[in-house]
Order: sequence, then C-alpha cells, then structure tokens
Amino acid sequence: YLMMPAAFWTLWRTRKDYDVLMVCAFRVLGWVGWLVHLLLRKPVVLRAEACGEWDGGFPDNQQAKKSGWKAGLLNAYIRFRNRRFLKTGTFLSISRVIREELETGGVPPEQILDMTNGIDLSPFRPVNETEKLQLRRDLSLPETALLFSYAGKLIRGKGVEFLLQLLARMADAYPELHLVLVGSGEGQFLSCEKELRQQVKTLQLEGKVHFTGYVDHVHHYFQASDGLLFASEAESLGLVAVEAMACGLPVLVSKVGGLCDVVEHDVSGRLLPLGDLEAWESALRDLLEDPALAKRLASAARTRVEENFDIEVIARDTALWVHSRFET
Repeated sequence: YLMMPAAFWTLWRTRKDYDVLMVCAFRVLGWVGWLVHLLLRKPVVLRAEACGEWDGGFPDNQQAKKSGWKAGLLNAYIRFRNRRFLKTGTFLSISRVIREELETGGVPPEQILDMTNGIDLSPFRPVNETEKLQLRRDLSLPETALLFSYAGKLIRGKGVEFLLQLLARMADAYPELHLVLVGSGEGQFLSCEKELRQQVKTLQLEGKVHFTGYVDHVHHYFQASDGLLFASEAESLGLVAVEAMACGLPVLVSKVGGLCDVVEHDVSGRLLPLGDLEAWESALRDLLEDPALAKRLASAARTRVEENFDIEVIARDTALWVHSRFET
C-alpha cells in the first residue's frame, strides 16, 4: 500500500504519455487503476496474477479469515472494493480458474478477456547431453543422478513437504534419485524452509536433496535436470511448469487450478491427484523406467509451450486486442 501514492503520482504526471493502463496484480494497485479511470477517464484493464485477488482468498488474508470480526471487516472491504473496480470496465484472465473466480464474484463474462502469461523462449530451451553434464558440474550437482527439480518459493502450500515424502518412499528402489529445490523461503510469508531442512534430516535424505537458495538463472537448473516435480496445492497458472516444459522436461504436476491449462494429461506431461502418494510414485516410476515415454512427454511439452506460451505471440495478441477495444 505504501507504493500507491507514488504510483498514482507517476501516472498523473505522465498522463499524456499513455492511452490505456493495465494493472498487473490488482489486489492493491487496483485502487490506483480505479483512480486513473475516475479522474483521468483512461481505460483501465485489471489483470489478476494470483487466485484470491478478487474474492479475498489471497494467502495474506487467511489470518484475518480465522477471526470472526476480522473476517467480517475483510468481506465488507472486498465487496466495497469490487463494486468500484467493476466500474473500470475490463478484466484480464490468465487461466480458467481466474475467470471462474471473477465470474463467481459478479464480473460479467463480457467484461473478461482470456489472455494467458507467456515466457521468453530464448533462455528456456532444451540442451544436449554434453551441455547437461557441463551444467551439472557448474552447478555442483551429481553428474550421474536421476535429477528431478522443484522450483518456486519454499512456502507452505507448494507441496514441497509432499515431494520429500515421495522421495523417501522411492529412495530404496531408486538410490540414484535426487531432488533439487530451486528457490528460497527466506523472508517469505508462509516460509517453511527451516521445516523442510529438518524433514530432510528426519527422512534421512541428506545428500539426495539439494537446496539452491535464491537463484536468478532457474533455466540452468531445469536444463541440468531430468524432469520437474511440482505438487502445488493451488496455482493461478503455473509458469514454473511452462518454463520447465520449454526446456524439454517431462513434468509431473498436481491437477489444480491453472496447471490444468498448462499441461495436457499424458500428452505434454501428467496431471496427478493432489496429495496421492501412490499416484505420484506410479507416475514417477513410469518416467524412470520408460525413457521413450519420458522423451515423448518432453517433446510434446516443448511444442505446447512454443504454440501457446511464447511471450512474443502473447504480447502481439494483447496489443491487437487493446488496439481493437480502445481505439478512438
């Protein structure tokens, strides 16, 4: 909320330099967009980046929802805010789960545009075996391991605890199986990194689980890996899966939220029941024991990203839509 005055002042000062304002992650800055629409009469597009931005279910609000009077105040605020945000006119949905949340919360379907996120494909690309081996050496990862990665914040709700249980369950049968946790929980709301490190010790997985901490070259870890494991409990889209697929990895992801828009089950990856250890173990065994299957899923994954999540295509389509809708 502290950034709101500075954001509005910048938009006011530069009001002659833009025709349309798009607010990405409108949970807070949507108020700035509303003011721009109200005072400057500029068209504004509100774009949700995460589930819960419209209906108040965002993780930061969960503590308030546990208290009766706080929950009441929060719900009243959300209703008050949403009535005003509706007057900005247009919403952008990055996935079906976001559209469903908006429609359930009273946004007319005709006010919603479906436009997913995209990624720059240039760094996220498949590599050959020689490059993969060199990356493992550079990143101090085991060169001959069966290496699967998770990428994201080490926070509750991302299913990392579940992945450690899965690894422990399969450790005896596949001693060469390793898990790389790409990311950090430091300073994050709902961080569970400390608990994860203790879980590794409790499950006797030292040496099989690799904590990278925060990194700014996630694609290198994907390119050094044999697959992605992503058991998140909720995702508005799941760009981690998109990025891993772009690197030509077979992916196993939970069947939740926007991940169902990213992965076609058993075509470009596998969508698996949330929290079902037997189903995840069976799917992972399939990848480990059937290289042809892993290769087929990986190839289809790359093709799906090229066809549906290329940032150049997404940017072009968004620009065409804005031009057609707001041309004066």
